[in-house]
Amino acid sequence: MDVALAQQLQPFALLLNIRRDRGAPFPITATHDKTGKQILVLPGGKPALKNPEVNFCNEKGVMRYNITARSEAEAEKIFKQIKNKHPTATIESFKHTEEPVNEPIHFQSNFGGDAFLSLCKTAICYFIYVGGDKAQITGFINKFKKKNIFDVCNFYYPEAPPIKKQKHGITHSVVIVGDSKEKILYAYIELFNFYHAIILLSDNYSGINMNEIYCFDVLMHCEVAADINIELTPETMAVALEKNSSEYFNDIKKEIKSTMRDIEFSRITERAWDKTFELYGQQYPDGIPREIFSRVISELIINEIKPYIRKSGTKS
Repeated sequence: MDVALAQQLQPFALLLNIRRDRGAPFPITATHDKTGKQILVLPGGKPALKNPEVNFCNEKGVMRYNITARSEAEAEKIFKQIKNKHPTATIESFKHTEEPVNEPIHFQSNFGGDAFLSLCKTAICYFIYVGGDKAQITGFINKFKKKNIFDVCNFYYPEAPPIKKQKHGITHSVVIVGDSKEKILYAYIELFNFYHAIILLSDNYSGINMNEIYCFDVLMHCEVAADINIELTPETMAVALEKNSSEYFNDIKKEIKSTMRDIEFSRITERAWDKTFELYGQQYPDGIPREIFSRVISELIINEIKPYIRKSGTKS
């Protein structure tokens, strides 16, 4: 179940170059829209060849091979294979280049399904972790063991954000709300800001009232303060659960676009930060003066975001 969720979120973990406890994020395969060729996307969103390319042509009786490889070692390996067939072959030239992908690429990812089981597991564990009585969710645990949870969980995108973060960032969040008066206990989970789900743990809750939240910034790798802004009743919960998950497609797409903008701005800021220290770090080993730092990093960020700014005008 965790694998199903991880596969759905892998592209976003990769683009953010998320620090993992076990190894680096795995690259994903994407398709270059203009050429239709498949490429690899590496941690941090860097493009790479999926496979090396070898092109052959005959120029006035001279056989020429053009090798495009992912590394010098790979190019040398291919050259040795050619030389085995053609012992007189020589390397005419060697160039090391990095070409940015300036046209769109796309990759596919599905959401929901068995990944909801992983979210339910998180909800169970967090409820017990914050002091919840396991006896209150016995029915839910039994449904979970039978993988029969799809009538009590769904995507959830209300108009008002269910979580108010005191600091903007890309986060994972889990919320537990228990209301003994309304006899309802539920969990709300957000992953990478865009993946939102609601889980009904009990519709006959008689335990203590609960409002618990854990919010973790995946880039800063730390917990961040946040407040709960969600208050469901049995009636509003029923409406949320009855909605077909496919109806949330536009909501998911909208939130993904927002997350992608945050990812890109984070990368722009990081590049500007590194460039500032590259330019002035040695000149000011004890720390770059604030006025210089602020001016330089602002200029670098502005130059980086210029391509993303849409110019607007009016016709007279």
